[in-house]
Amino acid sequence: MKDSLQKTHRLVIVFGICMIFFCANNLFAAEWSLSRLGKTHTVNLSSSGNNSRLNISGHYIGIQNNSKFTGTVYQDRGKTLIHFVQLDGTYVAIHSGIKIDDNTFSGVFYDNSGNEAKKFTLSRGGFSF
Repeated sequence: MKDSLQKTHRLVIVFGICMIFFCANNLFAAEWSLSRLGKTHTVNLSSSGNNSRLNISGHYIGIQNNSKFTGTVYQDRGKTLIHFVQLDGTYVAIHSGIKIDDNTFSGVFYDNSGNEAKKFTLSRGGFSF
C-alpha cells in the first residue's frame, strides 16, 4: 500500500510539473480577438518562454491578410505588459498594452498609415493566464 501511494504521489508531482511547464510555454496558444478602429479580427497566437517573459507570434485567421505578429509579454512586479508588432509588406503597426483582466489586454497602437495612440484590445475566452 505504501509503495503504491508513493508511486501515485510521484505521478501527481510529475504530472503537475509537466502541466506547469505546458501552461507557461503555451499561454498564448489560442485564438485571440484583436479589436481596434471599430473592427474585430481573430488572431492565432502561440508563445514560448517562461512565466516572466513570453515571446509571442501569430497571424490572422478568417480573413485575407498576410500580416505576421511578433512580440513579448512581460510579467513582473504584479503587472503583465504586452508589446507586439504587426508586419504585412510595407504596413507596420506597433502595439503596447497592459493586462486588465484574466483574458484581456488593453493599450494603444501606432502605425505607418497615420494612426497614432489609437486604442486596441486583445482578448480571449475560456482560460486565464
